[in-house]
Amino acid sequence: MSKSWQTVLIVALAMGLILGCAGSAVDAGGGGTLLQDVATLGTTEDALAHTISVSGVGTATARPDLATITLGVEVIDKDVAEALSASTSRMTAVREAIGAFDIAPEDLQTVQYNVWVEQIYTDRGEPTGEYRYHVTNQLRVRLHDIAKVGPVLTAALDAAANSVGGISFQVDDTTELEAQARDSAIANAQAKAEQIAAGFGAEMVGLNRVAEVTVGSGQVVRLAAPMEAGVGGGGEVPVEAGEFSVTVQLSAVFDIK
Repeated sequence: MSKSWQTVLIVALAMGLILGCAGSAVDAGGGGTLLQDVATLGTTEDALAHTISVSGVGTATARPDLATITLGVEVIDKDVAEALSASTSRMTAVREAIGAFDIAPEDLQTVQYNVWVEQIYTDRGEPTGEYRYHVTNQLRVRLHDIAKVGPVLTAALDAAANSVGGISFQVDDTTELEAQARDSAIANAQAKAEQIAAGFGAEMVGLNRVAEVTVGSGQVVRLAAPMEAGVGGGGEVPVEAGEFSVTVQLSAVFDIK
């Protein structure tokens, strides 16, 4: 047999094997998997094509019943021992002053104690070789009676505190508020979907999927800080608690026809 005929025969056998394998795969289900996947994909796309996707947001508010204050003392002195001693004395005075309000030990927490040194420079920016030390001691106070916020701040400032980091108001148990906000978010999403469906002449037939996206809450009131020593004596510190809010956001997909 000539070389050219051998080449033709090899090509023909190879083509036959390829076609035979492809046919067998389809008959045996090997190619059916691919066809089935394509069909399933088409079905999924068809199902998603008949949906409306919306987001729902709901908010619930309540009067705060818990307050957290961050206050403390800041001392600056060229002698580190004097700075540490003064800081301790002033914080002790603060603790004694707010102790009159029957605050439980677990509601008091030291959140910062910091000592750092600052090099002193001349007006021309040249180092003088002198240093001064900064000592910061901050205490977090949690109050379960928000009516005590003003009096506690006043007592602390009158005693020796010269810095207030801030006040935050919360609701101790937000379970009920979250439930109310979630109900509002559900109603908001449903109303949006119904409006969109009606606008396009469609009809909602059921819920396809839903997911809660975020739950956020809080309210913070800030006071100026730090303050100079001896800021007390100006009357009770005025503080307004306002309202505490909880917001829930969810996403929902509805089937339509």
